[in-house]
Amino acid sequence: MADASESDQAVFLTATAAFDCEEQPDVFEHTDEAGEPVADVIVATDRPQDGATSYSTVGLSNHPLSEMEDEYPTRVEIVGACASDVEYYGDVLATVALNIRDSTWFPQPGGILPDAIGVHDSDVATKHVLLTPPFIWDDGPHTMYLHDKTVVFLFALPISDAEREYADKNGVEALGELLDEHEVDVFDLNRPSVA
Repeated sequence: MADASESDQAVFLTATAAFDCEEQPDVFEHTDEAGEPVADVIVATDRPQDGATSYSTVGLSNHPLSEMEDEYPTRVEIVGACASDVEYYGDVLATVALNIRDSTWFPQPGGILPDAIGVHDSDVATKHVLLTPPFIWDDGPHTMYLHDKTVVFLFALPISDAEREYADKNGVEALGELLDEHEVDVFDLNRPSVA
């Protein structure tokens, strides 16, 4: 991130402040198959608690979002967290970022990206991600109003096949209530399904 733009540096600082990083977190560049940059991913170990790792894309918000061929007025960065013994979760966020960058999927609260986790681990219990506002960190990260763009952070919440089907039948809000009711461990990618 040495040659990062002013906006990317602001995203980095906002994410690391929300994660309450005591030390400088690792940052890994993720590229597509052609070697083109997709996004950098911050990896903050033992955040928000021991044994969990927090992640955030940086640079995804450089790519405009399109909805029905019109440019959307905001940009996004994706945050997530899981148990620290899962070594591929940064790749999950890069997969989400790639789908957004290539305009194959429009990111919004309540959006579900099928198999975003399953492509990295076919045996995992939670294969999909549901985008929600960030909720596991005490303070944000919050929407950023920068000089060149508005950036919204969305949390990639892992969900199971059955939970995805439940959301399709009953709506994402109903799934959210079910997940809250069962107080699911959002860091455990192999937690029991609640649907």
